[in-house]
Amino acid sequence: MSIPETILIGSLPPPLTGQTIAFQMVCEGFQERELPYRVINLSGGEHTRPEGGFSLRRLIQLLKPFFRALILLFGKKNLYLSAAQNWVGFLRDSIFILLATIGRQRIVIHVHGGNYDGFYASLSPLQQYAVRAFLKPVDRILILGKSLRGMFDFEPALRDKTQIVFNGIPYDIEKLSVEPKHLPSGERPKLLFLSNLIVSKGYLQVLEALHILVHDLRIDAECHFCGSFVLASDICPYATPEEAEADFLHQIKKLGLSKNAFWHGPVDGNRKLRFLQESHFFLLPTRYVYEGQPISIIEALAFGLIVITTPHRTIPEMVENGKVAELIPFDQPEKIACAIESYIQEPDKFEAMSRASIDRYRNAFTREQHLKKLIPLILR
Repeated sequence: MSIPETILIGSLPPPLTGQTIAFQMVCEGFQERELPYRVINLSGGEHTRPEGGFSLRRLIQLLKPFFRALILLFGKKNLYLSAAQNWVGFLRDSIFILLATIGRQRIVIHVHGGNYDGFYASLSPLQQYAVRAFLKPVDRILILGKSLRGMFDFEPALRDKTQIVFNGIPYDIEKLSVEPKHLPSGERPKLLFLSNLIVSKGYLQVLEALHILVHDLRIDAECHFCGSFVLASDICPYATPEEAEADFLHQIKKLGLSKNAFWHGPVDGNRKLRFLQESHFFLLPTRYVYEGQPISIIEALAFGLIVITTPHRTIPEMVENGKVAELIPFDQPEKIACAIESYIQEPDKFEAMSRASIDRYRNAFTREQHLKKLIPLILR
């Protein structure tokens, strides 16, 4: 019996986000297994949204995914949809779900964040009715952890359709022969912030923690910030990404950290691997409203970094506080600095945590484990 073609709908990089990286991994998984599939890319390969007024070319670009999705009306297909958590994105998703419903296709949606219930609560009663109506035909809803099952309590028929699939990293690091890290004497401890620079992801708290380390605790550390400045709706004190960037660079100078803090922009490929290989601590003190299960934390675990993050969304399911990571509430840079200091002062504790990080990655978050669980849930 032949396997039906799967229509994979989502956004591929660029831009580099956890969701685009995860969708690319799904596409590669189908290709490697020689399964029948086709991709409908919603990002259009753009780093930013084009500025300016209406153009026919832009309209065609926006409508092209919907024309390609008409194939869902014919034959036997599977639909895999990387779902949005906002109203405009839902309207787009609803068209794909409607086409698949008319075509009587199997529908699987994958929610990569942790705010679907918050999105639903922000809607009017009429909009909420539309969300419930369009989600009811869905056969399976993939989520990132047990703590997120309640996102769909607004519709009892949906709760039993949820299935947990942990994220994975989009490459196999076994060939790199990763070993537990140690802090070499005489070298600076290297801290890493590897994510888009969104205020609610805590990059300003990381900068403040670095200031405390360098100027109060007299630890000559350095921190590398890797990512693009992005505005988000939850905490947004800036009018533009350029304003956020300018303020960050100003804060570095104001805090006397010009020789300790470095912003590199978005990194990928071998450059990203080099930062992960050379760094000792990974910092992500996030409370980002759309956070789900950060792939950057998984990357840090895989390379044996000491992870310092927050008990937000599914993060406590990813790492055990005090054994695989340090979970510190948001906006407490003093505690971040003190946690780093404690590991620097206790090299054995540092190496044990690094070993535990690698073990946790190998037991739960490899690329193969992720795809081995995900793809059968899409197909059956």
